[in-house]
Amino acid sequence: MPGAARICSPHRALCVSPAQSRWGLSRGLGSGSTRMRHASRPLVVGKCALRAQVLVRGSDRPRFVRAPRATNDSGDLDLDLDSLTPDIDGDLKSLQEEAGAVFSEENPTLPLTFGNDAEAIDAMQKAMTVVDRSHWGRIRVSEADRIDFLQNQTTADFKSLKAGQGTDTVFSTPQGRALDLATALVNENSVMLIVSPTEKDGLIAKMNKFIFMADRVKVDDVSERTCMFSLLGPDSYATLSRLQAGAVLDATPASHAVLNFMGSPLMVVVGGGLPMISYTLIIDEAAAPDLWTLLLENGAVPGGEQAWEQARVLSGRPAAGKELTKEFNVLEAGLYQAASLNKGCYLGQEALAKVYIKAAVKQQLWGVELEGEVSAGMELTDGAGKRCGVVTSYTPTPSLGSGHFALAYVRCRKDGKQVRVEASQVTASNGIKGIVTQIPFPTRDFAAASKPKQKEEEQASEDAADDKEAKKAADAERKAKKMAEMQARLDAYMAAQAEAKGE
Repeated sequence: MPGAARICSPHRALCVSPAQSRWGLSRGLGSGSTRMRHASRPLVVGKCALRAQVLVRGSDRPRFVRAPRATNDSGDLDLDLDSLTPDIDGDLKSLQEEAGAVFSEENPTLPLTFGNDAEAIDAMQKAMTVVDRSHWGRIRVSEADRIDFLQNQTTADFKSLKAGQGTDTVFSTPQGRALDLATALVNENSVMLIVSPTEKDGLIAKMNKFIFMADRVKVDDVSERTCMFSLLGPDSYATLSRLQAGAVLDATPASHAVLNFMGSPLMVVVGGGLPMISYTLIIDEAAAPDLWTLLLENGAVPGGEQAWEQARVLSGRPAAGKELTKEFNVLEAGLYQAASLNKGCYLGQEALAKVYIKAAVKQQLWGVELEGEVSAGMELTDGAGKRCGVVTSYTPTPSLGSGHFALAYVRCRKDGKQVRVEASQVTASNGIKGIVTQIPFPTRDFAAASKPKQKEEEQASEDAADDKEAKKAADAERKAKKMAEMQARLDAYMAAQAEAKGE
């Protein structure tokens, strides 16, 4: 892509636009060892064993040291949330108010902004930002049949995961429409699902609806018992590493480990919800103020919901109720990395397999750099004035390029054929013009292990057919060359005979 910058993240390398390269966003998939880069500093990420550790306060600064492995079930990678009795005294909100937080009227504990949105966005690119995402849902799925249950209810392959690993997964309709993107954290005795704030209650009701009498599955809402912070930016790795957080920092995305922070369990998760070097920290509510203070003391810039939303739109992470609705399917949303078509049946699997095998994805989620302000729901038209998409999210971006950025579903097929979308010009229904551009979060194809066998067989058949056609073409070329050589010799012979008769 001309003028693009290649940026590596904990996930995969991806070319992004110059404006987004300033943002520092990229995402992808990988296996084995992956290399992260920010500026000139490489961070090597590989599969490492997880271990429990303890945070202690030394004479100089907090640090992590190894602790003996627990010998009972409460010591594995599973939060014993039922045993926690947090003292809800509002200390965290008081600390955030002191830092300048303005809270939501609908949710008085949700910081909308700290009056520093531009600084928080800049720190995500160059340093470190901490965002309070405690309002997101945290659902605990437990008991013996939990893995089989989630295998049938969501898009990811849970049976391929071990305790301490995790994955993104999608709750979808039977038609393959995307309802919500969740992060699943697999522990020894349970699975924790991190879900969108607006979808928590609906997803709990949906799961309970599919639990039958013989099923050994229990679904609990543990959101109110814990707080959750996202630590975003290149310094997040260095900071947690300096505090000796351990091998989990170098593990694959969604890997996690439970540490002991001042007597409370602290879950450290690789990945903070956006495609950049980041981590998620889940902790007992009573210990959250101390953790928040520790992060700020180590240089984290506090960020509110407004900064998170701007970062979400710029990175292209689809949100429930905006990009994830009953109007758009999982593949259109670019959530291939969160799905498998080779794991067996689940809600929406048949519909998605049909779309994929027939290459029938009609629209895709893209970014749009705009000349002015637009709003969700506005239609987009192409250069010929024909409808080609719809805006789903918008954010002003005064520090980047044009100053306006949107997410939109853009039509990618015309007359049954795939058409080029990137760099195409579009016009919103209010007359604002824009350019379609890459966004880091979406993926456009499945990993090899997640592709349906039928697709693999069809591809093998196509490859064989191509090889056969290539062989035929090569044989024809050799025959033509041989015939030309024979004709040349014959012409030379005839010329020599004619010359001899003339003499």
